[in-house]
Amino acid sequence: VIDVNVILAVDHLTREAEVSCHVAGKELFVKSGDPDLYAAIDAVADKLDRQIVKYKDRLRAHPHDALKHHSPSE
Repeated sequence: VIDVNVILAVDHLTREAEVSCHVAGKELFVKSGDPDLYAAIDAVADKLDRQIVKYKDRLRAHPHDALKHHSPSE
């Protein structure tokens, strides 16, 4: 995680929570609204957690070992 911005807003009837999270090579953004601010924050945290798990799974599935099996030419 490189940078995280959190915005909490109050409209007339709803409370909104927004989070933008900058990770290596990707920007994750989640938003949730609820009459209860704490419920909106919990929902945003759950959504962001799911996005981070998906992002990490994609990184693990991508083969990064191309240089490990490369033998130096002499």
